[in-house]
Amino acid sequence: MRDILKERHHLVILGLVALVMLISANIAWLNPRPEYLVKTHERIPLFWQYNHDSGMEFMSSARFPEMYKEWPSRINRPGTHALVKVFAEGVGILASPFRELKLEEKTLLGFFIYKLLLYGLAGILLYRVALRFIPREVAILTVPMLFFTDFCIFRAAMFHNTELQFASPIIIAFLYLKLGERYTLGRNILFSLIVGYLMISKQNYAVYFALCIYSVVFLRRYLETGISLAVHFLPLFLWIFCLKAMGLEYYNHEFQEYGQGTWLFTEFPFQNPLLQIQQVLASLHKFSMSTVSQFTIFLPLAILAFRFEEVRKRVNRPLLLLFLAVAIMTWGQAFAARRERPYITQDMAWIILPLAAFTLHRIVGARAWILRTFFVACLAAAIISRIHFPWIHPHDQVDSLGDQRDKIESVINASPGSSDQPATPQE
Repeated sequence: MRDILKERHHLVILGLVALVMLISANIAWLNPRPEYLVKTHERIPLFWQYNHDSGMEFMSSARFPEMYKEWPSRINRPGTHALVKVFAEGVGILASPFRELKLEEKTLLGFFIYKLLLYGLAGILLYRVALRFIPREVAILTVPMLFFTDFCIFRAAMFHNTELQFASPIIIAFLYLKLGERYTLGRNILFSLIVGYLMISKQNYAVYFALCIYSVVFLRRYLETGISLAVHFLPLFLWIFCLKAMGLEYYNHEFQEYGQGTWLFTEFPFQNPLLQIQQVLASLHKFSMSTVSQFTIFLPLAILAFRFEEVRKRVNRPLLLLFLAVAIMTWGQAFAARRERPYITQDMAWIILPLAAFTLHRIVGARAWILRTFFVACLAAAIISRIHFPWIHPHDQVDSLGDQRDKIESVINASPGSSDQPATPQE
């Protein structure tokens, strides 16, 4: 913590996180999604939720792990719920001398702490990763590039963990670079356990697999990579053991319900070769369009960075091959999941944004006012993109739960193991 506060740019990053969280928590004023709303408070439009899965994520955290007995669709993603539960109980203990918090109040604060810490960690580590390729005064630009987007702002106060789409790759890339600085077996095991925990929070394997392939093919680190792959499964095996102890079976909703990943073995090999080629080409096209949609102006700026000799020196051939491996695996993951959507391409943010920041800094030069104006425009564009017209005042917005709210609140506050059944989540 002392090192974080000692670095001036780290304080800037924490300030950006606070700004993004403030906007996201008050997103009700944008009337972002009038057809679906869950109010956290009847009159105060703070932390209102506009995502269909938010209720399920919230209740899975509030009643972790008992909720999996009734809603098993998140049973393969306990990482976030466990952390939120720990933070919630910690808040409850600290507040107990003054007030006994209700379960939903503790859980809301637990999510708030989780989001602040995760966004802060992702911002600081993105900055630290960028320092490997670009100067300090340029690396700081990558953080507002990441945070001042519709994706990051809308999800900062959402009861969900979709931000792991960009946070996990950043954390994994940072750990890999640190391991490359000074390899020890202990570090490899510790870092691999962290990766394993991230994977039982959200299965986002693209960058990790790319780094493993790069380590084997180009660095010939066979034993070290094998150890990492074996160790990273330990959190999963431990969770399956815990489920067995609770009398529950492990269930992967994405695999078993939607066939994500598994269709490559059950369907794809038996298709007509022309259909296979057609699907691959269609997926590549959708993925390319999604990448352009997600990174907008930052993508061409990143490509233009290779015009500068300083970038070509820092991004040598092995590093370029690593970037290519990440891009291929990010597409491969999207193809396997049949989800070539813009947010899926966030795995490449830690590569694209530092390169874009370098080009932007070279174009603008010492004219700092242009940079400030540019990022204010990015933030304004992200906010405006969420406004839905005709605009409706928060007090006039309709809670989608309606008469179900009392029943759901009774389930949230039920004692562990209660037989009360929750309302079916709206999908």
